Amino acid sequence: MTASEDDFPPEKLAALRTVRKLVEFWDIQPEELGGPMPVVVAPPAAPKPPRYRHPVHGATWDGTGEHPQWLRDALLKEGYTVDELKRAVLEAPAEPPEPAEPTDDPADLSSGA
Repeated sequence: MTASEDDFPPEKLAALRTVRKLVEFWDIQPEELGGPMPVVVAPPAAPKPPRYRHPVHGATWDGTGEHPQWLRDALLKEGYTVDELKRAVLEAPAEPPEPAEPTDDPADLSSGA
């Protein structure tokens, strides 16, 4: 009996015991039951947290699969080190800040005089 069977009504538990005894006695294999076999679907994997982040534009990579182009460029062309890109993950805010919307309100503009 499995833990999930604790909630079954007594009649269902009795039927399950009977079925199990018959399957064991007659050595019935699942293929012999005819009909489709149940397909076990694995739950989707949770996304991995980023391990590397570009300090300027905020692109991230979780460290699996092929290196993204931004990472190659950051290391080879922009002069960042792996440690700097790892540290950027720890220093970055959880969500990027919302960009400020442009305004036409003259009160928001500072006067140059």
